[in-house]
Amino acid sequence: MGMGYAACRATVLDEKYAETFPEWCRLASWLGDDIEDFAYYISIDTEPDPEFSDWTQEDFTKADNMFEEFREAFAKRHPGLAVCLGYHDRSQDGDRYDDIDGHYLEVVGFWVVSPEGEKIKEHVTDCGFVQFG
Repeated sequence: MGMGYAACRATVLDEKYAETFPEWCRLASWLGDDIEDFAYYISIDTEPDPEFSDWTQEDFTKADNMFEEFREAFAKRHPGLAVCLGYHDRSQDGDRYDDIDGHYLEVVGFWVVSPEGEKIKEHVTDCGFVQFG
């Protein structure tokens, strides 16, 4: 099977809106620059390997639990919608024209524009990027 680029889409929640959730603020503050690493691990559905990372199992579990608190708060405020953390490395896996580079918060269930989606549509952007593989 040949290698090539595949088109990807993500409905991305802007960080300013995410900052209206104290749960997101606590997580982002605790992670600091490590948010990129955490988003990467979450996006590939794995835990960090201590051989290649400074992350401990306790750190990962704490960050994962804090993110789950944010997901629950988001779902409570916006029933029918969910938020996921994703990661895309434009230079390694994509293209210079991609809208996403690094971590992003994806809103799931948005484009079946629900009454809850209508309430936040000005805070959400539909982004495109390519993935090499």
